[in-house]
Amino acid sequence: MTRASGAEPVRVGISTGPLPTDSSGAAVEWVLLRLDVEPDPEILDGLSGVVLGSASPSRGRKALAERFPLLPVETQDRLHDPAVREGFFDRLFAYRRFRDLERPPCRMADLVAFHAAQKYLVLAHSPEHYRKLGRLVAGARGEKRRAADVVTAYGALLMEALAVRATRGKHANVLLHVIGFLKNVLDSADKRELVETVERYRRGLVPLAVPISLVNSHVRRHDVPWVKNQVYLAPHTS
Repeated sequence: MTRASGAEPVRVGISTGPLPTDSSGAAVEWVLLRLDVEPDPEILDGLSGVVLGSASPSRGRKALAERFPLLPVETQDRLHDPAVREGFFDRLFAYRRFRDLERPPCRMADLVAFHAAQKYLVLAHSPEHYRKLGRLVAGARGEKRRAADVVTAYGALLMEALAVRATRGKHANVLLHVIGFLKNVLDSADKRELVETVERYRRGLVPLAVPISLVNSHVRRHDVPWVKNQVYLAPHTS
């Protein structure tokens, strides 16, 4: 599935060639990464994810996980599964956005805005983590905790949430939530078309790109601020 991608690509390390030529429409720069030697720290720090081959050295894998525990990592074999691939790209771009968020100066107001934009993407993967992240942000606003500490905890929960596989049922639930925010600007025919399209997606008759594109067309036309800022509608952007 192809969803909108930003102008600046995310960098993804791959431990064995050849470099992929298809990124499902996302803006990705592939970088060959050797794990049998000590990788350049600057290269690692600039990565938003890593794809491992079956022969990748276990020592290199372990070192990578210890140094960058939140970094999205997937194996080449598993990426042949469209659902796994889609989830991996969700995590790549979320990780990039999170790394941008945690750069100093880190303020609670920035985290609140970041969380508001990620809500529906998280909900499509894990309603349980959606609630946990909401409580974390709401609780932190009433406590005197260092913003950097809260952001660190948020990042761990966010990446854990996006590692949960999204399903048609969860996506359909999110799409209906979005339609709810549009109900006051849509006429009855448009609402009926949206709901019917979501149901067709839920039943496996159309890909996710179909209801997403239809929702985006209405969001652009009616300029609904809270909805248009949802990362869910264009998750593969940085």
